[in-house]
Amino acid sequence: GSYFRSRLALDGEGATLYFISDALWAMDVTSSTFPTSPLMNVEGFGVYGMDICPASGDIYIADAKDYISNGAVYRYSRAGELLDECEVGLVPSKFAFVGEK
Repeated sequence: GSYFRSRLALDGEGATLYFISDALWAMDVTSSTFPTSPLMNVEGFGVYGMDICPASGDIYIADAKDYISNGAVYRYSRAGELLDECEVGLVPSKFAFVGEK
């Protein structure tokens, strides 16, 4: 259906699936039904990437903005609270997490 339009990621334990479909949704992998409300709204973002830090569980969203100027990365808690943000280069899309879990 319309749930999986873009970006899928699992948390470090493989217990929660995060996905973007007009909003950021979080779903227990053992659930047989989709969530009824999103974790957070992503309206206005040019979401071009998303991943979950396996060690902290923080949610990283890459915003490509207008695709011709620098993008941004937003870091959120598991509860969907904005922790920080930073400007990055053009069209950010992937994340790499280095270190032990």
